[in-house]
Amino acid sequence: MENCNVLISATAAKYGGGKAILELFCEKKVNCDNFYIILSPHQPEVCPKNYRWIKKETNGFISLIFNAFLLSFYYVYFDCIKTINFNNYNLIFPFKNRVTYFHNYLIIQSGDMKYKLIRGYLKIFQSKVKYVFQTQMVKDDFIRTFGFGLDGDVKWPGIKRISNTIYSSREKNKILVPITNPLDKHKNIKLVYKLAEINSSLNFYITSEKIELEGDFNNIHFIGMLEKSEFYRQISTSEVVLITSTFETVCLPIFESLYCETPVIAYKAKYIEGIIEKEGIENINLFYNEENFYDVFYNLSFKSISKNSNVFKGDWDI
Repeated sequence: MENCNVLISATAAKYGGGKAILELFCEKKVNCDNFYIILSPHQPEVCPKNYRWIKKETNGFISLIFNAFLLSFYYVYFDCIKTINFNNYNLIFPFKNRVTYFHNYLIIQSGDMKYKLIRGYLKIFQSKVKYVFQTQMVKDDFIRTFGFGLDGDVKWPGIKRISNTIYSSREKNKILVPITNPLDKHKNIKLVYKLAEINSSLNFYITSEKIELEGDFNNIHFIGMLEKSEFYRQISTSEVVLITSTFETVCLPIFESLYCETPVIAYKAKYIEGIIEKEGIENINLFYNEENFYDVFYNLSFKSISKNSNVFKGDWDI
């Protein structure tokens, strides 16, 4: 579908995975002839050659209201014939060519009222939408939960690749923890506290704004949310990257770390099974609890992966 107006909504993509996904999509559309109307809190670093960016940020319940109803104004005003929504839900009105990029596993998993409401909205109003999933496992779980999505596509997102990932030498005992919102329960920040308490010689650097710690720690440091180039620098100067999530759809920092040739230690969780077939998965060192972490850290295994590996390349034909 070329030479048409396409509405892109990523109004809730303030940081983290949502923002990264929008950036990857726009980067892949840089030479596309379509005209893209992009609604997001931050303008993508690389935009399609034909685009208009409109600063728009939504949060919580307002995100659902805006993307279900008010987004239709932009669809009609700009005479669009397709909408791609990166907020995990789409317009309530039966416009043609509605595509939802589904990347928030909390909608399937969480018992919080917010996600129960979204599940209800999807079940009642979103069965005719075209879905795109990051892994087959997420697609299968989505179908089991909602009873539709069989015609959905599985598209590996890849990562943002940069030319320079070699910086100064790695800092001994530096562990980077890519958590942008420690208040998200599934990010499992309490496990980081336990690991820091048990392993006092290790320094944990968390990529979020500072929050009040549950204890007195001298080896936990909050370094704020980072731009991609600085994030890659932090990865490349760390001895290891630590992933503590109990569930994700993909967890892009795993593959960004492998791209920077930095070992990954990840808490063994179900979502890992969804990426197990990807090249490089053998470079993920898994641990089961805080006691097991020590042995894994001091017996790291790592094998370099070619920068041209398909695991780093995304499929954005959506």
